[in-house]
Amino acid sequence: MIYIDYTECIPKKEAKFHGGGNYGKRIINVLAQNGIRLTVLVPSFFEASTDLDKQIFSHKNVTVQKIESLTDLKITEPNSILMIPMIMTRRLTVIKDIKKNNPELQVYVTIHGIRRLDLRPDGMNAYYQSGIKRTMYLPKAWLKYMIYKAAYRHVFKKYLPMYDKVFTVSNDSMQKIQRLSVPKQIKPYYCGSINTDRLESQEVTVEKENFALFVSGGREEKNLLRTLIAFQQFKRNDKTGLKLIVTGISEQLKNNFLSCRKLPKDHIEDNIEFLEYVSDEKLNQLYQSCRFVLYPSKSEGFGLPLVEACYYGTPIVASSITAMPEVLGSTINYVDPYSVKSIESAITYLAGSNYDTEITKMQRKRDNVILNIKNSDMDFVTEFCRM
Repeated sequence: MIYIDYTECIPKKEAKFHGGGNYGKRIINVLAQNGIRLTVLVPSFFEASTDLDKQIFSHKNVTVQKIESLTDLKITEPNSILMIPMIMTRRLTVIKDIKKNNPELQVYVTIHGIRRLDLRPDGMNAYYQSGIKRTMYLPKAWLKYMIYKAAYRHVFKKYLPMYDKVFTVSNDSMQKIQRLSVPKQIKPYYCGSINTDRLESQEVTVEKENFALFVSGGREEKNLLRTLIAFQQFKRNDKTGLKLIVTGISEQLKNNFLSCRKLPKDHIEDNIEFLEYVSDEKLNQLYQSCRFVLYPSKSEGFGLPLVEACYYGTPIVASSITAMPEVLGSTINYVDPYSVKSIESAITYLAGSNYDTEITKMQRKRDNVILNIKNSDMDFVTEFCRM
């Protein structure tokens, strides 16, 4: 039997969506659709809510089992596999109790990247806080960074080799993992997006509108404040009328960013629209109709929004660091995420006469990306087939 742990794939607190949750849903879907019977382990409070979730968890090859804790798990079927698609680094230690209770169980895990070590403290992130928390942000951030750095090295070195197989989502993250530990087996799995899988055979028919799109602005690593500054500086000389739409922003965060003295305020309400978290349907509509996607993130294990935009042939501005250049190669435009000038220059480039060339490149890349993900899916499925 194949068991999939879904207990940490459910976003918590302010993040209503994250790539790890997307990944967890998608691997359940990929394995079930390819005839592999699964038992999906969910927390006691979990109920499938969206139509897509209901479709995934009600598949004929999927059985849902509610559990309180992985450490209490007892699996008696021979030749069983437990796959953990999303786990916090501090919880990698759970392998010790799982193996103690289930010595014959094969345990696979996915490590999505080493984000805590990628992200050195950044003064711009202070605006995700308010009041005294903003004032104390940098000293606290440096202390946390040094603690995380030591903890990552200890946990990865000691506990990751106890897992029978490690998956990761890019060559970049695989190399970083191997610098911290020596896994028994490690393989990259280029996973697609659950939001766009059903769109691969469809033609893009929606007309492009004159706005750029920034997704998941409520998360520190996405680098929103520098992008807002760059966009407002671009608007001072803009003749195109381009606007910016940002998703994933609460009213409180919006007000925090607007309080930054470095952010030009002229006509900001006319230039930028802030949205809270949007539905998958709304997000897909935005990807399809936007002129281009702005994604100058400071750390990505893979970068699902790049794949999602590619499905629509939408041009992208992305960071030149971590895993992002792996995803679409020379097809997209790269920036230094720590340079406002670099981001502004990329916006100016795509807002101008170069746009048609960029559209052609992205549309040409789309079919290759879909094929590569399909091939990766099949390689992944074989990892769960007992010969």
